[in-house]
Amino acid sequence: MPHFIVNLPSGETVFGPEELPTPGSREQLCSLLASVLPGKRLEILQGERRLGLDDCVETAGGDSTVILSVVVRGGRRMPDGCSCESSQVIDGGILVQLVSDEYVFASDRKLPTERNGAPFIDPSSPSTATLQAGREFWAVQATRKTYNEVSDEDFTWGSQGIEDQEIHKEFWYLVDGGGNKVGWIMVARTSPRHLCFESSMPDAVFALTRRASRLRAREAYLQDSKWKATLEEKHPEEMSDMCMKDLQVLLANHGLKGNYMQRSDVLTDARAASCYQFPEFVDTQGDA
Repeated sequence: MPHFIVNLPSGETVFGPEELPTPGSREQLCSLLASVLPGKRLEILQGERRLGLDDCVETAGGDSTVILSVVVRGGRRMPDGCSCESSQVIDGGILVQLVSDEYVFASDRKLPTERNGAPFIDPSSPSTATLQAGREFWAVQATRKTYNEVSDEDFTWGSQGIEDQEIHKEFWYLVDGGGNKVGWIMVARTSPRHLCFESSMPDAVFALTRRASRLRAREAYLQDSKWKATLEEKHPEEMSDMCMKDLQVLLANHGLKGNYMQRSDVLTDARAASCYQFPEFVDTQGDA
């Protein structure tokens, strides 16, 4: 059977020689290395080849020995849910490494129900499954749910601070590297908390994030034919000589409803829209 040895970039051996598991996947190797490098995200390389989530080690068969390298990446613990920090972290998507087994819920309609004023997880429910520690997924969306919610009537007639009795929980939607559904997990439920890592993100995963949704909406807005009519009346350079009030009138006359607070924002969008509406002019400028 093939064996493997794992070295740090410095050349220090941290694992092995050990019999290579079958089929020698990155997930199997990370599970073994967790005993010597706990709580870390590991990038495993075979020569110049970085092993992806679904990759396996290539061997020559027989009793050959495979030399692998490992790069250790430090991560940050999963933030508190329902906070500004968690909103920022999830906005463009984040890689999550599970440090312990975690319950995962099939859909946002199958999130934990309320029992005695608190979230209740039923492990026997068909909509609840378990993800194993050490696995990595992309978190791309978030939703929030309130338990022990105070009614409007109770809030109106209750004492000051009655809303503090509510329990607010945040859930993150996980997908794999291909953007395929995994399910929802509760943020900051485990102790220690799962790890979050900044990492290069596959296009199929980024397309599911809120940031990507905003970019698509902005692109659609700039491609709106109303911009073409606006720019035919006033070129961006001409707009730069106009005051904010006149710019707002110009946009309104052509049905553009951008919520602009500053004149510079209008000019930025006008220049960007001109690239979509008159690409031949942009190409001509580039050739010149």
